[in-house]
Amino acid sequence: MCAALLRTVSSYSDVRTGRPMGGPDGGHDLEAIYQGSTLVWGAVGFRNGGGCDKTARKSAEKKFKEDLDRALEENPSLPGFVFFTNVDLTPTRIESLKKLAQVKNVNHCDIFDFQRLRLILDRDEGLIVRVQYLDLPMDSTEQASLFGKFGDQLQGVITSRLDRVEQTLAEMERFLAFQRPLSRIDTYVYLNQPTTSAELGDEAILVICYGLQRIDDEYVFLIVNDSAHPKSKDALYSRTYGWGKDRHDAFSDHRLSKSSHQSILTSYTEFNLFHSGRLVRVSDLSVLSFAAYCTENLRDKIKYIATDLNGYEFLGSESNGMDGSLPEIWHDKVETLPGHFTTRKWVPLVKLLKHRIDFDPPKMTRPFSRLVLGP
Repeated sequence: MCAALLRTVSSYSDVRTGRPMGGPDGGHDLEAIYQGSTLVWGAVGFRNGGGCDKTARKSAEKKFKEDLDRALEENPSLPGFVFFTNVDLTPTRIESLKKLAQVKNVNHCDIFDFQRLRLILDRDEGLIVRVQYLDLPMDSTEQASLFGKFGDQLQGVITSRLDRVEQTLAEMERFLAFQRPLSRIDTYVYLNQPTTSAELGDEAILVICYGLQRIDDEYVFLIVNDSAHPKSKDALYSRTYGWGKDRHDAFSDHRLSKSSHQSILTSYTEFNLFHSGRLVRVSDLSVLSFAAYCTENLRDKIKYIATDLNGYEFLGSESNGMDGSLPEIWHDKVETLPGHFTTRKWVPLVKLLKHRIDFDPPKMTRPFSRLVLGP
């Protein structure tokens, strides 16, 4: 308790306790730094029932002298000493004890007697110590005073700790998510303005990914705007076709994807990859790269494109491909593609980007936030 009270006195810092439960204490019960530079040792001389009579005061004085001598035996050059007692000492007795310490070359001596301890315990700074160590409840006025002075600090501490807990939980959630097998790859194409598939027309986007299975592999995703869908005048619909460089059959199921926002053309693709006889996990990936192309009339309508794996964004970029040509990706034996797209004019949308996953772990995708905040 005395250490906690000393921490409330602004001139003392770095307060540390000795052995409050007993045992060798090295000549002191606590130590601190006074005014940032003076080492102070402290001793406690509490007496059952305290008191303000002559016997109690003589007992406290005797304990002060014994504790001071013991401290100087352990540290002859000790510059500071503080003494705590629950006895009510007179100002004359306190000055006499301080002079005794100065005679012994202790330059700083401070005494916390009954009256001084009571004053500290009744201040806002001492209310918490009073409740914690003396089990004395606060009345409503004291509670209001306490929270009026320290309410903002308490709220800040609570908020800070909650933030750290949430951050730790988010990191654990992400770690566990990365241990799951890779089961889906989704693409979000952010458009400059709201539209529908009917208005967008017969257009498409090509996303080429490297590193999903091995660092030099290649997978291609053709995302076709479904302008022929019966409800194309009401929303954005797409179908995705996917294939690998070493696989001549398309592996996606061409499932229809419907966007829930008219400024995002979405592509949801479910698939699994194997490496060394087991399913590839997100945590197996180290370096991912991707490039994007689109049909000529679509490029000026696209603001941003992002690709995520299992719900975490790995790659994303604004349109930055102003030159270049489409690499050879139309493998002869891919028979399930819409044939006319192999002859369309394609323009670069995003130049090849790389993401070192081990150095920069991805964050969970929040598609709609980008519409408000920008990429």
